[in-house]
Amino acid sequence: MSLQQYSAEIRGLQTGWWSSTGPEVGKPVLFFIHGFPDDIESWRAQLDLFSGLGYPVVAPYLRGCGPSLRAPDKKRYGRDAVLLDHLEILRQAGEKWGERGIVVIGHDIGGLHAWALARALGSRLKGLVLINAPDIGQLFLRLKSVKQIAKSWYIGAFLIPGIAEKWFGLQGERTIRGARKKGGLKDSHPMPGDVSPLLNHYRAAFADFAQILLKKPEPVFAPVIALVGKDDAFLEVPTMAEFKHYAPQAELRVLDGNHWLQIEQKDQVNRIIQRFVEGASRVS
Repeated sequence: MSLQQYSAEIRGLQTGWWSSTGPEVGKPVLFFIHGFPDDIESWRAQLDLFSGLGYPVVAPYLRGCGPSLRAPDKKRYGRDAVLLDHLEILRQAGEKWGERGIVVIGHDIGGLHAWALARALGSRLKGLVLINAPDIGQLFLRLKSVKQIAKSWYIGAFLIPGIAEKWFGLQGERTIRGARKKGGLKDSHPMPGDVSPLLNHYRAAFADFAQILLKKPEPVFAPVIALVGKDDAFLEVPTMAEFKHYAPQAELRVLDGNHWLQIEQKDQVNRIIQRFVEGASRVS
C-alpha cells in the first residue's frame, strides 16, 4: 500500500496532506494530526504500518506547516477553522473510499484539533487516540498544579508575537533540536523545517480560552484511549478523573517514555493502536 501527497485549495488557502491509496474494504479511516514542533514525519512509523495493513490513512499538515500555507488571518488557526479544513480533507479523501468510520489520532497540540474533529464526526467516529494530547480544558485543570506550570512555562512565551518566531523560525534549528532532545527525541529524526507558523495554533487556542471554559465540555462517547509518557517533559501525567466529563469510555495508558511516544516507543504504540482500532471497528 503506497502513500501519496495531495494538495488542494481549501477555503482559499493551499492545504497539503498525505494519504494511502487502495485501502481494503471495510476498514476505518485513520486520521493522524501532528503536533509542534513537528510535521507528519512524526507519524512515519504509524503511516507505514497501517497503510501496509490496508487501512486508509490520512495525515494533514497543520495550517502553516509545509504545503499548508500560513494564513494572514490568525482566526484560520483556531479550532473551528482547522476543523473545517480537516472535514474538507476527509470529504475529498472519501471520494475514492466511500463513507467509512473514522478513528482520529492526535499528538501534542494536534490533540486539540483531534478532540474537535472527534466531536464533529457524530456516528462516523469509531474512536479517538490521544498521545500526550490534552484538550484545552484538561490543560487548564492541570495548570492548577505547580509541577505542570513549571513544565509548561514556555507556552507563555509562545503567546508573544515575534519572540517565539525568532526561536523557532528558519534559523531555529538549534531550538527545535533542544526541544526535541528535552522531549526524548534523538537527532536522527528528520527536522521539519520552518514550524514557526504553528505557534499560531497555541495563540488561537488561548484566544478562545474563556469561551471554551464557560461551556461544559461536549463529551466524546466513542471509545477513547489516552497514551501518556511517564517522563513527559512538557505535560503532567493525567488521572482518570480528568476524563470524567470528556470521555465516558476513556482508557488511560501510562507508558515508559517522554513526549514523542509514537517515535520513542513506536512498536508498543503501534500494537496498542492496532488493537484499539480493531476493537473500535467492531462497535456499531
